[in-house]
Amino acid sequence: MNRITPNFLLSLIVSLMLALLAGCAGLDEPGTGVVDPEPIEKTFNLGCEASVGTGLVYLGWELTVDPTTIVSEQPFAADLEVNAIFEESDLNVAQTLVEGGFKDAMVVDLQATVHVRKGATGKDAILTPTPIPYVCAVSKTACDPDNDLPGDPGIRGNTDCEPQGAINPCGRFVEIPTTDDCAPGGFCDDSGNTGDESPCELNGFCVSGPVVVPLEQDLQAYEADASGNVLFGFDDQYAEILQEGGCNDGTWIVPEPSFADPVGSNGARLILGGIPVALECVMGENSRGPFGVDSCDPLASPTPDSRLISFPIQQL
Repeated sequence: MNRITPNFLLSLIVSLMLALLAGCAGLDEPGTGVVDPEPIEKTFNLGCEASVGTGLVYLGWELTVDPTTIVSEQPFAADLEVNAIFEESDLNVAQTLVEGGFKDAMVVDLQATVHVRKGATGKDAILTPTPIPYVCAVSKTACDPDNDLPGDPGIRGNTDCEPQGAINPCGRFVEIPTTDDCAPGGFCDDSGNTGDESPCELNGFCVSGPVVVPLEQDLQAYEADASGNVLFGFDDQYAEILQEGGCNDGTWIVPEPSFADPVGSNGARLILGGIPVALECVMGENSRGPFGVDSCDPLASPTPDSRLISFPIQQL
């Protein structure tokens, strides 16, 4: 059962107020022209650095925004949904870095932050994964993280798990879709994952699809500006832009993360085949693509307003 949060109650009150306003307006005139917007779903590019040193990785995370009626200088609520997606191609690269490969991933920490860039005021919404049961890495039997032994998160033993030790932590696991179809003309061959130093050669299988981790839905309260459009996307306020006078100016500076550091606005801490991996991401476009700044190197650059989810501010 979903818990009732203060934000939820506030947003519920906002929705009731808007409904009352709409009803009162209807008593005075046949119609105001104000409409309830349809929800919008969009996949945003995130430029990510990984602690394992694979270079810049692009993730495409889905954001759905379903707002109540957005009226000039009036409060409104927006229902926010996010799917954190880890693509098949990136997971196949990771398979070549882990001896023996891996067929599940432990989610130690993961979050996305939804931010309104323009058109309204309101707090950023921090979304974390929907409940994933805690199980022992080896037996996949239920365990309690409160019984963890001393050590680093994700790589420490637990008294509920036998054998006890770093190889058998208690954690939240998501399955990675894989196939052992490594024959010529098979799935892995057709997807470019056979041959020298490939997942098939090293491990005998390849990843066959993306991993999608749904995050908990959030209902957030905002107040609209006087006019214009409300622009929703993922947070990019914490990142810095390169300004050194060179040909890569205008791109995001995304420092290599550390697994030991708290997860940032958009990021993850994962255990892949026993190896701790940190990801820190910023919303951004391929800097050499059609929406980038045309830099010398393929980096990430700020997402333009035109690429965000946009809702018009209506007038009563």
